[in-house]
Amino acid sequence: MRYVWKNPPLQEDRLLQAYVRQGIHPYVAQILFYRGILPEEAASFFHFSVKDLYDPFLFSHMEKVVGRLRAAQADKEKITIYGDYDCDGVCGAAILKETLRQTGIDADVYLPDRFTEGYGTNRAAFRKIIAGGTTLILTVDCGIKSTEDVAFARENGADVMIFDHHECETLPDTPYILNPKVPAEKYPFKELSGAGIAFKIAQALLGRQALPFLQLAGVATIGDMVSLKGENRTIAALGIEQIRKSLLSGLKSLAEAAGIDSAKVDSERIGFSIVPRLNAAGRLAHADLALQLLLSKDPAECAPLAAELNRLNAQRQAMQKQATQEAAEMIRSSKNLSKTRILLVYSKAWNRGVVGLVASSLTKIFHRPAIVFTEQEGVLIGSARSIAGVNLYQVLLTCGQRYLRFGGHEMAAGLSVKKEEIEGIEEELNRFLLENYEDELFLPTVYYDLAVEQKEISTGLAKQFAALQPFGQDNEEPLLFVKSFMPAKVLKMREGMHLKLYGEKGVEAIWFYASSEVYCGENYHVSANLSVNAFRGKESGQLYVRTIEKQTGGGKQIQEKKTKDYIRGFPRELLAYYTFVRENGKEKVITEQAELLRKLHADGQRGAFGTAVFIGSMPGAELAGRLDGQGVFTQFTAMETLNPNSAENMVCYSLPDVFPRNYDNVYLLGSFRRAVDWKNAHVFLSESFRDAYREEAKAYFVPEEVLPQYGQVFEEIGGKGYLSLGAFLLEVCRRTGDADIRKSWFALNVFAERKLLQIKKNAKIYIVCRHIEKWEESRLYDVFRAVCYREV
Repeated sequence: MRYVWKNPPLQEDRLLQAYVRQGIHPYVAQILFYRGILPEEAASFFHFSVKDLYDPFLFSHMEKVVGRLRAAQADKEKITIYGDYDCDGVCGAAILKETLRQTGIDADVYLPDRFTEGYGTNRAAFRKIIAGGTTLILTVDCGIKSTEDVAFARENGADVMIFDHHECETLPDTPYILNPKVPAEKYPFKELSGAGIAFKIAQALLGRQALPFLQLAGVATIGDMVSLKGENRTIAALGIEQIRKSLLSGLKSLAEAAGIDSAKVDSERIGFSIVPRLNAAGRLAHADLALQLLLSKDPAECAPLAAELNRLNAQRQAMQKQATQEAAEMIRSSKNLSKTRILLVYSKAWNRGVVGLVASSLTKIFHRPAIVFTEQEGVLIGSARSIAGVNLYQVLLTCGQRYLRFGGHEMAAGLSVKKEEIEGIEEELNRFLLENYEDELFLPTVYYDLAVEQKEISTGLAKQFAALQPFGQDNEEPLLFVKSFMPAKVLKMREGMHLKLYGEKGVEAIWFYASSEVYCGENYHVSANLSVNAFRGKESGQLYVRTIEKQTGGGKQIQEKKTKDYIRGFPRELLAYYTFVRENGKEKVITEQAELLRKLHADGQRGAFGTAVFIGSMPGAELAGRLDGQGVFTQFTAMETLNPNSAENMVCYSLPDVFPRNYDNVYLLGSFRRAVDWKNAHVFLSESFRDAYREEAKAYFVPEEVLPQYGQVFEEIGGKGYLSLGAFLLEVCRRTGDADIRKSWFALNVFAERKLLQIKKNAKIYIVCRHIEKWEESRLYDVFRAVCYREV
């Protein structure tokens, strides 16, 4: 894992002091500066006001929209609101429905079915709506690409208003478009959500009476992952403020079902608890459930609706987890990640409602954009997610003519394609990414805001971070990098599901859904958010772990940790070396160190992916250390074990069981156990390396006449029971006067192969010796002797 500081420390003292004079911590000042908030803007950034909302009539076509709605009201026209089925579309539809009701218009709402109709407008729905007497259709969070559907509506006597925020090229033929991203639009803020635009219409029609709708607009703004700068930040912040004071009945019931205290609602609780439950309706059932909840004012009606959304969300979580596991395994077994920059996978078994969430999970696992499809009657219907630095919308446009349907923005998109097109699309998209994006973007990377030491973590700093809320796109919660976090105590919570770590200076860290063990006394790289923890009236700063990785300190430290493994594995390694040298039929044997240097350098310069060096013995580790000292591995990452989710250039100090499919250039340095099987690997075997293996073998070898002394010791002490095999071998060394544990290990292996002893494990390890006058020959002994005495 790479840890990259997003921005360099703010060095200009004059600028820094301008923040500090306002009581802003230097670390918070740095975050503000690099997020474009200058000292003179800091006060307004921390304090929100209705006055910060723009005049809705700054929209170029707002006068036309309001005029047309007033005319529809006067003529008693039938109006239908057509919304998307996600949180943004449902909240936007609810805002419009209630706004029109307050102006005297009882509008219908039509939300499409994700499974039978898909995203956006469709001809059949428009035909049905118009046949029911509708003469004015209002689309929210969709419609900007509906040129044909809008033309159909107008031909059949209905006007269409489009309230959308997605990217657009060719516009539908209607004068009633509110979309801040339309090229000629003069509205000063370009990143409103669909519900945010609906709120602007409510403002235009109702004035200050529209302010209660900030609750829904705020939830949608957080949930749709639009930029949380500018007016969106104001909408989200004021919405949260209103929710804390008095929730709408539907949101209150949903918060209760999710176990949320409304007084403590923040952007994280909205994003991870409220929004997924609203989305669950459209994902697994129908979005009408969520709409009904948001529009209801009757708590007795809201409670069962909220309970049903809660149940659907739990079902969604289980389906998402299973589909993610299946998709990840497909990628690991079929993709060469060194040549793959975008992941496309599909299955009939995956529910259409979770494919976007699965795509998002895959981007985190493999650090690549991902498109996940489900299949329906020969058509693949999918959802795409991207990673930082890759404009997904522009990438997908490169073969836009091959899609049946397509829409989205920089970080997410939806599309459908014919099944027979998928391979060609994947190849074309991948080629575009390979040619236009740097390798480094696809390396597993944590981009952090600040590097801090544990002693700098405080309650005051946590409180200032909290004041940066609401968090979201473009105003993410500050991510800290804590180097050398050494837990003094690790407490398991919820049967090990979560971990609580106690560091130095009283620092506490929580790791929810811990994916690996954490050990006291080990050093870790930790990325974490810092929040205020209130417990029994006492507040403290607490770290919430996002990633935690054992600190390796480079190849040298890994080598030191692997020494025990190398000692135990060397007998098998020398057997493999002996076989390899005798067969000597390897095509890719490198016999000169200069040639090895040249090849490694060339592969490292070729790109950041696809080259792996595997170390399997002490001679190999020592050679790797010398090469590293010469700067050969500057383009390589030192790893203790192979990461199946990455293809970055690496030096790996342990051997996988099978050839790593993500690597085209594999080098074996002292790894002869794999040399015979891995036909495509480069094997280094110079004369000096032969000498290194011979010297290593000599460090193990015990002559035949000396072996009985070890046998006697084995018999004397083997029955006492030892906590580990290492403890037994150390006692053997003490008894024999041998300082090197390798000889004891060699003797133990030879005696075991000759069937003179057996290792038994119970609560302790016991060595059971046998009195056999005639023993079987030991191939291990013969091979070591042959290597030591230059017989091979």
